[in-house]
Amino acid sequence: NVEWWLYNLGQSDYLKVGIDQYTNRICDIFTIGQDTRQGKLKVGMSFKKLLKLTTLYANFKFNYHEQTFQYELSERALNQHPLISFKNGSYAIAYLQPGSKKVYALEYLNTDMLVKKQLYHLVAQVPLPVQYQGKVDWDNLSQMLPVDLLQLINAKRMQAGQQSLQLNNNLNLKAQSLLTKVINQPGAVVATKYAANLKQIANDEFYNRKFVLLQRKNLKKQVVADLAVTSKNSLMLVAPFYSSLTIFEKPELLKMVINKLITDKPQPVGMAYNHGILIVVTGRSEN
Repeated sequence: NVEWWLYNLGQSDYLKVGIDQYTNRICDIFTIGQDTRQGKLKVGMSFKKLLKLTTLYANFKFNYHEQTFQYELSERALNQHPLISFKNGSYAIAYLQPGSKKVYALEYLNTDMLVKKQLYHLVAQVPLPVQYQGKVDWDNLSQMLPVDLLQLINAKRMQAGQQSLQLNNNLNLKAQSLLTKVINQPGAVVATKYAANLKQIANDEFYNRKFVLLQRKNLKKQVVADLAVTSKNSLMLVAPFYSSLTIFEKPELLKMVINKLITDKPQPVGMAYNHGILIVVTGRSEN
């Protein structure tokens, strides 16, 4: 139920604005750039400086649909994506870079988006109100999400002094071939403990599913052989993945993306996406 506006501000910058389709109001602003107009909170600032500007709390009470709820932030959450509240009832999430404790991205959002993200532990005596439900345009999202993700990755690469990555048609086809198998026959691609969850995600069951992050070593050997990839090709399977912002919400995924796609030397990359499942193939492409 959110329409995203992705702005082209330059190769080293990235700005995405979310419009709530039910209220027609801005509900989310996300940036990884280092524009001087960001205000007091800035991408690249140290965690120490962040603590000087604001007090970080582990407990947040908020009103939602005329009821009071509370978030409890674990120590891990405070050290990975602390939550900041403002007097006008909006929030900011400071996503920290693994290992460096610097602000790697900033997201400003309203209460409705904060609840939708399910990023923090919710303490509630009553169930959350049922939210307005809409349909997902998978045909459009399957085309646009890889474009969005690549623009985000390349902006971070430019900030790190690296050349941009380019999509490779041959690797795109390999990624699509693997994605088709995962959606149609997950049990033939991965171990049983992952297959049932991937089947739920592929069937658009948006709740009660676990996060899956798999690499080449987690896929069945015959599947890798059928793809005809070399030993230098790396494979990444991520699910559920409904937005490029997911990489910042999952620290283990963020660390992998930084190591394999942002700070590494330039390399061809292929992507395929549909129904919440993302496949990324990197490395030398052979026809």
